[in-house]
Amino acid sequence: MAAVTTAVVGIASAATSTAMSFSAAAKAKREGEAAAAEAKKAMEDAKKKAETDFYEGLSVPLDAYDAEFENNLAVAQQSTEALQEGDARALAAGVGRVGAQAGAQAQETRIAMGEQISDLQATKAQSKDAVNQQLLQMDVANAKEQKQIARESEAARSAAIGQGIQGIGSTIGAVAAAAPLFPGGGATPPPGGINTGNPLDPNMIGGSNYTPPSLSLSSPSSGLSLSGGNNSIFSDRRLKENISLIGKSKSGLNIYTFKYKGKEGVYQGVMSDEVPQEAVIKSGGYDMVNYSTLDVEFKEI
Repeated sequence: MAAVTTAVVGIASAATSTAMSFSAAAKAKREGEAAAAEAKKAMEDAKKKAETDFYEGLSVPLDAYDAEFENNLAVAQQSTEALQEGDARALAAGVGRVGAQAGAQAQETRIAMGEQISDLQATKAQSKDAVNQQLLQMDVANAKEQKQIARESEAARSAAIGQGIQGIGSTIGAVAAAAPLFPGGGATPPPGGINTGNPLDPNMIGGSNYTPPSLSLSSPSSGLSLSGGNNSIFSDRRLKENISLIGKSKSGLNIYTFKYKGKEGVYQGVMSDEVPQEAVIKSGGYDMVNYSTLDVEFKEI
């Protein structure tokens, strides 16, 4: 009785560990997507702030220069009027000096205004260039961050999936080890199974030569399945015949039609040696494939 209890606890523990591993894989994927979304929003907010050009609204105070020009003209006019009230002989020479002085002051004002306009334009150009450089650096940093998030998320997800696959193997092993402890748990062929002596005959699996108790070969609609309903199917090329390529899945996996050696019916599915290895489960020297991880449907046609 103690042995039975220990076996049941072992099976339950392995199954729980498997479920937790696949749950962790899904959680890692969700967390990766959430982190990427938050990083994208933070980048958009930062760009809005970086695009603000505080020099764009600045302008040269032209009113001040206009006032300077008007003041120079007023001074020149006052000087000319003063000369007119004085000695007429000095009027011509005095007016010339006043005109020259007014022209020099106007030129100085124009030069100062031009220099200030030029400086402001240069400052605005430098500011725009600085903004563009900052946005470019932010884009590069964001691309690196997105790649890092994707790598970390995929690494965590792959590790969890790997643990889940190992858990499936552990569960199968625990069930197989516990089978002799239960009535009827010995090596018996599945319903309709016969020992043909052909080592590649799928009916041999579960027969007298090899018996993983959790495996069953049932045909008409459910196909070959692993007890517990985790959608794992025998997909070893050595168990099949009349193999014909009929297309590809969206992810690029080859899709075939085939027959199982020694069994009736034509099926659709994949070959275990052509799918990602994390979807493959070893059982009794042959490969099974967990179709729930693929974008190909296993079915009898």
